[in-house]
Amino acid sequence: MIDNYGEYKYEKYGEGELEKARELNERQLSMLNLVIRATKIGLWSSEISYDDSGNSSNAFNWSDEFRRMLGFKDIDDFPNTLEAWAQRLHPDEREEVLEHARRHLNDKTGRTPYNIEYRLKNKGGEYNYFRAAGETFRDEEGNALRIAGALIDISETKNILLDNELQLAKLNLTVRASKAGLWDMEVVQDDPVNENNIFTWSDEFRRMLGFEDERDFPNILSSWSDRLHPDDKPGTLEALKKHLFDKTGRTPYNIEYRLKKKNGEYAYYRASGESIRDEEGSALRIAGALLDLTEEKKILFEVERHRLEAEKANLAKSEFLRTISHEIRTPMNAILGISEILLQNNALDANTIEGLEKIYTSGDMMLGIINDVLDLSKIEAGKLELITANYETASLISDTAQLNMMRIGSKSIEFELDIDENLPAVLSGDELRVKQVLNNLLSNAFKYTDEGTVKMSVTSEKSGGKAGESGEEILIMTVSDTGKGLTREQIDRLFDEFSRFNQESHKAAEGTGLGMSITRSLVNMMNGTIDVKSEPDKGSVFTVRLPQGRVGSDIVGKEISDNLYKFKTVGRAQMKRAQITREPIRSGSVLIVDDVETNIFVAKGLLLPYELMVVDSVDSGFGAIEKIKGGWEYDIIFMDHMMPELDGVETTRIIREMGYDKPIVALTANAVSGQAEIFLKNGFDDFISKPIDIRRLNSVVNRLIRDKHLHLTETPGIAAKPADPVTLNPEFIEIIVRDVNKSLAALDSFIAKSADSDYKYTEEETRGYVVHMHGMKSALANAGKIDLSAAALKFEQYGRDGNISGIKSGTPDFLDSLRFFIEEINLQSEDNNTDIYAETEDSGYLSEMLAELKRSCEDYDEDGADEILTGLRKEKWTKRTSGLLKEIAVQLLHSDFDEISGSIDKFTGS
Repeated sequence: MIDNYGEYKYEKYGEGELEKARELNERQLSMLNLVIRATKIGLWSSEISYDDSGNSSNAFNWSDEFRRMLGFKDIDDFPNTLEAWAQRLHPDEREEVLEHARRHLNDKTGRTPYNIEYRLKNKGGEYNYFRAAGETFRDEEGNALRIAGALIDISETKNILLDNELQLAKLNLTVRASKAGLWDMEVVQDDPVNENNIFTWSDEFRRMLGFEDERDFPNILSSWSDRLHPDDKPGTLEALKKHLFDKTGRTPYNIEYRLKKKNGEYAYYRASGESIRDEEGSALRIAGALLDLTEEKKILFEVERHRLEAEKANLAKSEFLRTISHEIRTPMNAILGISEILLQNNALDANTIEGLEKIYTSGDMMLGIINDVLDLSKIEAGKLELITANYETASLISDTAQLNMMRIGSKSIEFELDIDENLPAVLSGDELRVKQVLNNLLSNAFKYTDEGTVKMSVTSEKSGGKAGESGEEILIMTVSDTGKGLTREQIDRLFDEFSRFNQESHKAAEGTGLGMSITRSLVNMMNGTIDVKSEPDKGSVFTVRLPQGRVGSDIVGKEISDNLYKFKTVGRAQMKRAQITREPIRSGSVLIVDDVETNIFVAKGLLLPYELMVVDSVDSGFGAIEKIKGGWEYDIIFMDHMMPELDGVETTRIIREMGYDKPIVALTANAVSGQAEIFLKNGFDDFISKPIDIRRLNSVVNRLIRDKHLHLTETPGIAAKPADPVTLNPEFIEIIVRDVNKSLAALDSFIAKSADSDYKYTEEETRGYVVHMHGMKSALANAGKIDLSAAALKFEQYGRDGNISGIKSGTPDFLDSLRFFIEEINLQSEDNNTDIYAETEDSGYLSEMLAELKRSCEDYDEDGADEILTGLRKEKWTKRTSGLLKEIAVQLLHSDFDEISGSIDKFTGS
């Protein structure tokens, strides 16, 4: 090709200048060939037949470098023909390449360039990438005469680009799969938060927000910032600024926020980014990614929703348990308390005693069920704590055995005790919970054994320390029976909540099925184990192993072991009296604070055996405060927890702030976990759950009165006498009626305010409504009016829930029912007691005694007033005078001296 070019030049020059031109040409050609070889450029040219640019016979010239680029040596290897080149074009590109050449050659204007990229197959059969470019010589009419050009091998560059495209495609797929939107920003010098900073948002970024392209979501900062949630925008922009302005590069950009999508919905995203900085630390460029967290957030929100619902349900369950405890314990206080009072009367006939025994036993069993439910609630809530203290093992065993003897009833069962004489005399642990475990095991043994033997064995083995030294002891308690036994399947379900076994054989067995579940939980809490062996029709053996602390080296010994072995069954009443000895103290003083008169009645009755010098009572927290203001001091104030207007906790707080430091004991029907801590933190010295357990009451009275008055015969500063005996009589119903009448007046006043449709009840008024309904519910239940008690419970709940419309619509009818109930009792009383009133009376004597009674009240001489009233009530009076004396009796019961004076003045017309 170069040689031909030289011949062409020869035609233009004369003979004389030929030699000089040839020498110059050779030097230039030599330099050009060196450049061509160094740059790997292949040259080519072709003469064009006139008006036939596509003729295959057109002469072609391929340079040697062109051939070498394709792996050929010379013209024999790669002829100077168009076909030698055309047949090596890639089949997919041949027509396009040839058509490109034709368009260039046939365009007589010369404006169509020849510049194209294509693939050629080399001698080895592989395709290489080339870039071809050429120029054409034309005549005056624009016809192509000759074309020449160059071919450059771009295979290496092309392969790099293709690999980059492949990697980029893979990256895009990964980004799309991970739901990550990429973005970057060029930072204007010294102004990293300039609105004009050039932003680039990836297509995936746009797709995540529901946009299609740059027209939809321009490459500017505001495309993103304007879609930030208003609550998230300030913090997000501030985080970006802090990252960009921190020249140390230590402040990360990693933040979670919400963006509004094209459809208007907000979605959650996490953005992170890194910056490129100059030598001084100024940000030049920041790039990052955006991850879609919406699905993960939905899952987290759903989990949180379920957690909150579960927590709410658990709180509701705890509230229900606390409420149901209070609702059951309040009437049970009267049932068990009055039964206990009547059982103290040795003059009762056998049938009456038997009936009262059954009432007491059934009530006691109901309390056991309540306690099981509450214990389970405490365990589930994680609020049941172990209280470690030293205890005597023999006493624990004896108490448990005696308590469970009454479970035998009429069954033909022998109860055996086998106590290892080497058992440590004193251990350290939670005695109450150990007893509870043993009680539950014995309870089931007696419950599911109709006849045969129940045996309790107790022994121990060393776990640490030498003989005679303190250390850990494994207490081993075994309870066996000859009952029906259990199948393997029943054993597997034995510790499930609310699961009772052998139900087919023991359909009449009472209980919730919670005992064994609680037992296992308690054993686990004490790091112990429980093992069950049982066969159908052969009985069961339960073995519990509990780590306990050993205290000292003393052992139970043979004598105590033998005495326990010879343990004999005694009757329930005899057993009860053996357990609780309430000896007269004949000193000490007590104040009972309760708004329900029946509860005062029960409490006074249970305190009778102690023959205390003073047993006062008031029906409100205000009354208790007035007593303390009057200078009264008591060995114990028994304070009801829930009272109207001023509850027991608030009353105690006020009394303590007055400087009163004598014992105050809470009386509460709320026995759910956590109540003990609440009372003790609010100024109380102790608490007793309702129904009042005489064992608990006896412990409190002995500790706070007897032990402090061992050498005293009277209480200094208080003229007092033993309390009068309280027995169950018709006055009990009258007391209930008075409780109802007291609440009726308050509730009538409450409902009267609803006549004004715009009236809004205060929180204090609504609370008063709840407290009065609560008190009436108990009083009505004690009177046997279960339907009215249930209605009172409903309205009490309305008050707690703030259901004012329900209160307004239903309360008036309920109050009418109460009035009918009171009228019915009054009529029955008049019909049945027509002979108790005198037709005439000694008005002179009456006036004299009433004046004396009034003076005693003005002097706050409760004992003198009580003595005068007792003397008057022994006489027979007219109906009007009898009513006055009953009214004064109630007022005196609550120490309402001013009201007594007022009643006397009203009666006498003074």
